[in-house]
Amino acid sequence: MRPTWSPRCCWSLGAGSKPWPRDDDEAVRWLYGVARRALANHRRGRGRRHALTERLRLELGRVERRAPAGDLQTIRESLEALGADDRELLTLIAWEGLTGVEAARALGIRPATARKRLERARGACRTS
Repeated sequence: MRPTWSPRCCWSLGAGSKPWPRDDDEAVRWLYGVARRALANHRRGRGRRHALTERLRLELGRVERRAPAGDLQTIRESLEALGADDRELLTLIAWEGLTGVEAARALGIRPATARKRLERARGACRTS
């Protein structure tokens, strides 16, 4: 059976990316190349997703090993009690390791404002 052009394979051509193959044999070779590259892209993407998942799993494991399980619940409750701005600032500094000035820059606020928010957030966490 000779391959023929159909709308099913036209998606792989793209709009004006390359000239159409001259004959069916060339078209089949070309489509095999398209399929091979599409599979390679899929495999690379899957590998990146798996690597990112593993990295995240290891990071979360490190966070949970730092504090006993009871403390984690207390930390979660304390963070939930904070306002969104204070919580974001505190997590940038405590979990992400940013300095106060870096966190202020990331949030688009003045360093003095960040210091005051951090002081307020830490005080609220100590009392809860």
